[in-house]
Amino acid sequence: MSTILSIKSLIHSVYTLAITLILLDHEWLSYSSKFSQKKDSESLELIEKR
Repeated sequence: MSTILSIKSLIHSVYTLAITLILLDHEWLSYSSKFSQKKDSESLELIEKR
């Protein structure tokens, strides 16, 4: 009985962690895509200068 409860709590914590990571990853992706677009345009300018 206690093993079932521990498995349930483990699954619950894994789900919570996964959801948190997905939300954080989404925020990070939107931020990093803006940042990488800026970086890409800068690197294109550098390539054009060469």
